[in-house]
Amino acid sequence: MVIEILTDWKVPNGKDGVSVMYFNEGETEAESQERVGDFFGQVMGEVNNGVSFSVRNQGRILDAITGDLTGMWTLPDRIVDNGDSSSQVLPNEVQLLFRWSTANFVGSRQLKGRTFLPGMTVAAMSNGELGPSPQATLEAAIPQLIDGGTFVVWHRPVNGAGGFVAPVTVGTVWREFAVLRSRR
Repeated sequence: MVIEILTDWKVPNGKDGVSVMYFNEGETEAESQERVGDFFGQVMGEVNNGVSFSVRNQGRILDAITGDLTGMWTLPDRIVDNGDSSSQVLPNEVQLLFRWSTANFVGSRQLKGRTFLPGMTVAAMSNGELGPSPQATLEAAIPQLIDGGTFVVWHRPVNGAGGFVAPVTVGTVWREFAVLRSRR
């Protein structure tokens, strides 16, 4: 089973977005929600103060192999926070990219994941890339999210079979800014 945690993003002068993260049953839904809230809270110092996130207080529990919905979870409160930087926000097309790696392979390819972070600022940029100091700050938040092995990358099943879950073992911040395009 995998626990789905959704985080809503409000971005000034841009499209709002949603981050999707998955956790295995090694911790409760409340612990997973708190882990995501703490992670994003730690990186908000590099994000414009007009940007906010809200980790939802309800979600789905899915069968990792089949993708079937097996349950729902609900908590009393959302976790909400705002960016801390007063520096000018970069265009919404310019986002930070967290890259997640696992030690597992599916179909001879390493299972990997990504999370995009909107609202980066001009102050975080150096020569068109993420500056070394902001990169270090952002990377310092990664162990809090991946320690314990409950944060996972989920390979979605095809035709109701073949789903696979693997714990994230390494997280990095890409120096180049990334563009998030819709998968649909």
